[in-house]
Amino acid sequence: MIDNEELIQKLKLLDELQSNCNNCGLCLEACTTYQASGWEHESPRGRIRLAGNLINGYIKPESEILHTFDRCIACNSCELVCPSKVEYGKIRETVQEIRSDLIQKSPSKSNSVLKKWVKLCYRIGSDLWKQFGYKWLRWPVKSKGSYLKKNGAKSNKQQSITLSVSCVQDLFHHEILDDTIKFLRQIGLTVHLDKNQPCCGAIFDRIVKGGYEGISSPEEHKKAKIFQKRRLNRYKEWLKDSTTSVSLGCSCFVQKNVPEKSSYITDIHQLILQVVEERQLKILIPKEMTVYYQKYCCISGKREEDSIRILLEKVQGLTVKNIGNSMSCCGGYAFESIWHPENAKSLLAQTIQSLPEDAVIVVSSPDCYQQFKTNGGPQMRIVYPIQLFLEASVISC
Repeated sequence: MIDNEELIQKLKLLDELQSNCNNCGLCLEACTTYQASGWEHESPRGRIRLAGNLINGYIKPESEILHTFDRCIACNSCELVCPSKVEYGKIRETVQEIRSDLIQKSPSKSNSVLKKWVKLCYRIGSDLWKQFGYKWLRWPVKSKGSYLKKNGAKSNKQQSITLSVSCVQDLFHHEILDDTIKFLRQIGLTVHLDKNQPCCGAIFDRIVKGGYEGISSPEEHKKAKIFQKRRLNRYKEWLKDSTTSVSLGCSCFVQKNVPEKSSYITDIHQLILQVVEERQLKILIPKEMTVYYQKYCCISGKREEDSIRILLEKVQGLTVKNIGNSMSCCGGYAFESIWHPENAKSLLAQTIQSLPEDAVIVVSSPDCYQQFKTNGGPQMRIVYPIQLFLEASVISC
């Protein structure tokens, strides 16, 4: 049980964080749970007000109204649009820790799911499991084994860019990695894969960030934090200058949690944009087509800061449109489609309702890819940007 001094410190932190909100409401447009429900308490602003009520004793930690923090999928899109730079993610984590500390626990189905997920995340990021245990992973699709172990070299003996791939891509998205390497070589880059690349720990964020799955089982939440820290420390030691990440989810996680080495890792789309502009390359699609772009949650809403959007608009013959509300998450952040399939499906439904049945959806991270593959229409085509570029012709101006 939490001691009084620790509780006081958490309440002081929560009070300091929530007092920065000026109630402007700009976060509402970026919040997928608010967009889906229309309820104020399902928005960041509403949740921050509830945090204030919790501090002042107007509501109790076990109050049902606080379950809104459980339904938040922690994409933190709201932080990108907040003019006051309110740290909503920390507010949510602190509220969930207080609830976890003060609420009497009882065994539930979610505890069992949580334990399986912690084990699954640990195994996906484990070198041993990548070599021998992948066939037993409980994932919606069958693993093809570790791409890095099959195709990576032990060390980088020549000057080249080092690709960093996510654990999910390494085990399940081999075609995407093949296409990535093929296109990078096509534009004149030498690519290196390190077979000893460790997991960065991003896959544990679902539990660490304070979802209900974590607060309902403090032991598993604590274990996930330990696992994530180990993974991140190992990745930090491995991280080389001029590393390029194929997964936006991983690069965002690393840049946020290893600020002293944030310049070491670049998103692959930033690198491609730089090469295209420096070498004055043109990318031409053979047949005109329209694509619908799903912005990843950690990307700023400002067009000039979105290298993927800029790249797509440079492709001749390609018309780029947003999916629904371009500010909000697709509902698949941190693999919501696996944790809570019904919720993920309902969150995506309002996003894609106005799209053509055979729409081409462009995504940039495995959790978005999984969400649209699972809950998008059967005729929809889900692609990474590089897969589109590979279908095009690249010529020098």
